[in-house]
Amino acid sequence: MKSVASDPEPALATQAAPVPCRSSGDYANTILVADDDPATLRLVEYVLTRAGYDVRLARDGEEAMTILAECKPALLLLDCDMPKLDGLEVCRRIKRDPKFSGVPTIFLTAMSSPADKARGYAAGGDDYIAKPLERSELLNRIRKQLDLARTQAQVHQQAILLNAHAGRLNEARDLQQSLLADVSRFTDLDIALHYQPATEATGDFYEVVSLGPDEYGLLVAEASSAPIRGGFLVGVMKALAATFVNPTLSTQETLVLLNTALTKCLGAHRQVNACYTRLHTTTRQLEIGCAGNINPLLLGANGRYREITACGDPLGAREDASFATQFLSAESGDRLFLFTTGLVGTEGHTTGGLGTLRHMLQAHHREPLIQTVAQAAAALQPTPDIISLRDQLLLALEC
Repeated sequence: MKSVASDPEPALATQAAPVPCRSSGDYANTILVADDDPATLRLVEYVLTRAGYDVRLARDGEEAMTILAECKPALLLLDCDMPKLDGLEVCRRIKRDPKFSGVPTIFLTAMSSPADKARGYAAGGDDYIAKPLERSELLNRIRKQLDLARTQAQVHQQAILLNAHAGRLNEARDLQQSLLADVSRFTDLDIALHYQPATEATGDFYEVVSLGPDEYGLLVAEASSAPIRGGFLVGVMKALAATFVNPTLSTQETLVLLNTALTKCLGAHRQVNACYTRLHTTTRQLEIGCAGNINPLLLGANGRYREITACGDPLGAREDASFATQFLSAESGDRLFLFTTGLVGTEGHTTGGLGTLRHMLQAHHREPLIQTVAQAAAALQPTPDIISLRDQLLLALEC
């Protein structure tokens, strides 16, 4: 049964009919709401109008598509369960249209299970709000998505500029390194880094963010397919991490939003491998999510590896990419190692770098973390006759 929102003041219970869109094309403050429940439409119209938004109303998915043929709103609120055309199908259709692909879409639904959320994200949705609607949550979610949309538009423009400048090698390399995090500022973390840029800047990226008291987010990423200039990729990832690596988003939600943004920024045949981890330093709880073939290692204080099974599609591969996360309880002294493929694929003329890395981390696991990382990195340096064509990145954290 569909959940019914409470009615606003009776005098404001207007007819739920679409208002003709302006011909000027200026809809930066316009929100399209589609729901077959009249009470929900009246409530949402009342709340959004009082908040200063221009509201367009539709009673089903077909009516919503008619309105979209005339104007481009700043945001869509779509009920998942509507006659004629449900909200999921409306979202799928507009996300395939370049004109609307960047318009944020929030689902209104009485269903809020993880499976329901996954269906919404797979359809191209950006967020969902459970019914019955709560006014402050409705406004906060809308403001958040509008802010994210503006950020993504800025990221796209920055990416264009970075790509234009990245053709000059030295400037690209300097730009890349200037944007990477200084991990030494996290004095309450036992953290170590090995980063060796390639002969050409190839764009390996890492970020460490404080998410609140005793909680941190660690993101590692690299280009996985067609070449992406280093300055371009690092600039894009830096801007996206500033938006999506935050305490309000789960690991999976962060990867979903990164994927949506990168699908728009990178274009066809360009993909990104990534791993995002959240760590609570007091409880030693880890939440790990992987996209593509960046697979971290968790080495116990006893010198034994623990299996990490979280995996997913590369970022930017397709809009309906899927990602899995894994929750682990670490012990004191356990160590997490995040690394890119440039580190383990440059060992002499062989491809046995991963085996060497695992062996070196085990052999030196009783040493201070910074020395363990240095020993492993030294063992994986390319021989003098091998030119390093990829960045080498190893980020380590002791739980």
